[in-house]
Amino acid sequence: MIELRKKLRRKIAKQNRDLAGDDLVRYADTIRLTYLTIRDRLNTPPQLANTDGDPLVFHTLNFLIESPQGAFEALAPLAFEQSKEELLEGGERGRNGKLQRVAFDWRKKGNAKIPSWDNTILGNIKISGRSLVAEVNSENRAKRLRAEIEKRLGPSATHQHTIAKTVDEMLAKARKGLKAQAKRDDEFAKALRSDPKARIRIQEMIQKQVEDWVHQKIPVLGGRTPLQAVRDPDGGRS
Repeated sequence: MIELRKKLRRKIAKQNRDLAGDDLVRYADTIRLTYLTIRDRLNTPPQLANTDGDPLVFHTLNFLIESPQGAFEALAPLAFEQSKEELLEGGERGRNGKLQRVAFDWRKKGNAKIPSWDNTILGNIKISGRSLVAEVNSENRAKRLRAEIEKRLGPSATHQHTIAKTVDEMLAKARKGLKAQAKRDDEFAKALRSDPKARIRIQEMIQKQVEDWVHQKIPVLGGRTPLQAVRDPDGGRS
């Protein structure tokens, strides 16, 4: 609206006068269109996208592979600027010393949208036994990663299925999970309240935590314990 007022003032200034009330009627259609455009933008949910500009749609790609070690060797170059030794630090080996599980990020150099980034995480790859699961956050990245996996592993990898979920679906699932957890917590709390022994035990645990807390060093109190702080002549200031 501020920009519109500037525009109208420039138009009126050519007539050697100031913007007046009558001009609001004269440009009513323009003003109304500006208002409706602003209203629509305010009521339109934001379009979430990744740094490639792709709409967020979470994809999980599942493959059947012949060898964890073979898959790792072929796909490790997808982890930009990370050596195989670094990637294997979090891996697991079986009793025979062969690789069983490993997970690493699919990364590329830099970021076109955020120049300060040295690299961009495009997805995640998990290898476990004969299973390979790759996760990305857009359809385009899912197509690219599937092509990379099939090119690098060839016939030793078989695509089984891909599951795609939108942001709304993910949020709905999260809300459902939170409701289920809240229900379980409520049922657990009711069970505790109905059990006198359990109630007494919880009270004892809480009491012990309170008693221990006054002897713990708290950073906001300058590294002193609450007991030491209340004895401070300045009223506990650190």
